[in-house]
Amino acid sequence: MEEFIAIESKEHLIKEIEKVEFDCLVSNGCPYILPIDNLKKGNQKFINIHPSLLPDLKGKHPINGAILYGRKHGVSCHLMDNGIDTGDVITSIEIPITEDMSLGLIYQISFLMEGEVFEKALKLNFEKIDETIYYTRKSTDSIINKGDTLNIIKNKIRAFGINGMYAKYVFNEKEYCCKKIKIIDNGVLDRLFFSYDDNTIILKYENCILIKKEGKYVEIELESNEGIEVGEKFL
Repeated sequence: MEEFIAIESKEHLIKEIEKVEFDCLVSNGCPYILPIDNLKKGNQKFINIHPSLLPDLKGKHPINGAILYGRKHGVSCHLMDNGIDTGDVITSIEIPITEDMSLGLIYQISFLMEGEVFEKALKLNFEKIDETIYYTRKSTDSIINKGDTLNIIKNKIRAFGINGMYAKYVFNEKEYCCKKIKIIDNGVLDRLFFSYDDNTIILKYENCILIKKEGKYVEIELESNEGIEVGEKFL
């Protein structure tokens, strides 16, 4: 049987923490604001799991607040400091709230996702990772390369989807501007074209081509599809 101590007050909890040698303390649902600066020794880490997308919705009842004010919801793992849910966020996971979800269901899903966000933070050794990026567009960023995954291709076409920026792909020594991309989920296509290999051009119409990529049917609108023939390998 695992041992545990029933905590009677904040002062009782602080005394118990001070007795223990540890590298990392994990808090989940603790009702007390702890004096972390006074408790922390050396390189000890104090970690908390919180059911919101911090720094939004700090406090005791974030799930109610997310629904009441129409905020995005999720769970976060963060470093603790002396404030209320104010320490640096290590990682978080968004949980979409849909109209068909009751409060009880949202609570249960949030509890389960708290375990997942903890595991995610553990893999990072509870180190805050700065995921902020700075970006200045380069001409090479819009180039689609042979062998790019469908997701990469989709992101490039969407990211540069206006005149003068279009993502480009060199095919048969000619550069093609890719204006739009659409992944089509339709059983008729699979019935008609299931035998086609990946990267094969299945149809050519207007300024579009339909290709098979990673087992999916992908429509790409080009500025021009001249010089492209059905049956050729593309992308």
